[in-house]
Amino acid sequence: METRQELENLDQKAKSLSEFFYSYCKMKGDQSYTNVVRSVRDYLEKRISYKLVFQNLKLWDVEDFERKDDYHMIILNYRGYIIQRFTVNAGLSSIIVSNSLNDVNIGKTYPNMEAFSAFVFALNPHTTSKCTGRISMAQETQITGSLLSNLLDVVEEVQLARVEIRNLVQAKFNSHSVNQLDLQLSFIDFCGGKKVQVILDMTCLKW
Repeated sequence: METRQELENLDQKAKSLSEFFYSYCKMKGDQSYTNVVRSVRDYLEKRISYKLVFQNLKLWDVEDFERKDDYHMIILNYRGYIIQRFTVNAGLSSIIVSNSLNDVNIGKTYPNMEAFSAFVFALNPHTTSKCTGRISMAQETQITGSLLSNLLDVVEEVQLARVEIRNLVQAKFNSHSVNQLDLQLSFIDFCGGKKVQVILDMTCLKW
């Protein structure tokens, strides 16, 4: 008798939970337990997937915010590689944008490939620009985020290639001018001792 009562209680709880998820996840069609469990699992997988995509797209965090009488200072940190400062005058009449790179962090994360020169080339941290309005500020973060995302894709692929390709003995970036970035790849034939160097034009990493 007690077992039957427990089963009825569990069935009632399962039914209530099923109705809740059916309504919360805005499901349609069959309301059976099996269908609801399957639909909830698919719903959670999609939510997790969207969250991961959002995290990958959002490359920056607000590191600091300072308010003065005639201007605001907003500091964004792009994954520890770039510090971007927005100096916003009162009334959004003008916004001054400046970038600085964390050479120590870049060197530690991507050693022995002169990655810092690629960051300098792509992100041009030694200049200060001026823009106006909230839209321009949003555009600056989108541009910087896009440049950094593309750069990280390339640098991480090079780093992975150095591990997976045994005869790739050297890979490094080289920027001879503000308008040119090369990726130098050096290979060696361990049997014959022959060396080959390939130079790839990576200028497209710059906006």
